[in-house]
Amino acid sequence: MNLHGQIMNLPAKHTHGFHGDGDLAYRTGHRDARHAAAELALKADADVAALLAALALVTLVLKYHVEQRVKQQQQRSAASSGSP
Repeated sequence: MNLHGQIMNLPAKHTHGFHGDGDLAYRTGHRDARHAAAELALKADADVAALLAALALVTLVLKYHVEQRVKQQQQRSAASSGSP
């Protein structure tokens, strides 16, 4: 499930002990929901950071292989132009 779906499906905590104080119960529930959503967002941020690190590593490896391929082609081209 994506982050939006996880946030939208956070379980509701029943606010016992607020007998008749709907405003306090609403504010408490709202606060709890914000904190739960923030925890999900932190996990998502960590996942994004890990993916960016993996992407950076893959990019470095690809860059290395492309540079090696270019060097090989240049060497072949130099060898074929220098041979009689």
